Amino acid sequence: MSKFLHHEPCSECGSRDNLGVWDDGHKFCFGCGYYVPNCADNSIQDIHSSLCDLQKQQQEDTINHAAFRDVPVDCTRNLPTIAVEWLQQFKLTKKEIYQQNSFLWSDAHESLIYTVFDIYGNLLMWQSRYFGNNSNAARFHTAGPAGSCYHIFDRHGTATTLTLVEDIISAIKVGRVAHAMPLWGSDVSYKRLLRLSHMYQNLNIWLDKDKQKYSVGARQRASIFFNHARCIITELDPKRYSTGEINGFLK
Repeated sequence: MSKFLHHEPCSECGSRDNLGVWDDGHKFCFGCGYYVPNCADNSIQDIHSSLCDLQKQQQEDTINHAAFRDVPVDCTRNLPTIAVEWLQQFKLTKKEIYQQNSFLWSDAHESLIYTVFDIYGNLLMWQSRYFGNNSNAARFHTAGPAGSCYHIFDRHGTATTLTLVEDIISAIKVGRVAHAMPLWGSDVSYKRLLRLSHMYQNLNIWLDKDKQKYSVGARQRASIFFNHARCIITELDPKRYSTGEINGFLK
């Protein structure tokens, strides 16, 4: 696979930095799809694959925007014991539960809800975890365009490396020692990778063990954009490790 060099303006759509340039001479715009195919056949396939991925992500974002609703009106920051004990099993501190993160509870939905806002206080998305007894109810529910949400835990100043994880609890745990971002699932699209490459030089992809094959594919896609991309494969989810263990896996 050819090596990604840099971004530059696109003459077709006018984007300032969506046109990617590779060392074999080919160029591809992640905004409008314009490309200069001065490359091998396998690279052309990668380009078309990335375009399909972007179109799929845009369609999903449109659907998610249309279905987006505010959090339930009965939400409160007074979390019941069942929710607090569930969070504490992952060794979250009271400060992380009550002060540093936006956990809410809805009695009507019997759900713990995590909300994400922008710097202006606008609700971007939310995800809930159901604690009720209805076996037919989905355990997790996500509202809003999660695929376009960049909720990064960066309490440690500047960094050159970002670690992607599946869920918010894992992001909080990894975020204690490094920059971390939840994917709200396991999808790592080209669109996300492109944007994150403007912020970080290196990328860790730490997904659940059952996503090992997918992680490898995501690493291959990420290698186009980052100086160094790697998978972290562990027996347990990141949220189930101690801070010391997490720090060891990241080294």
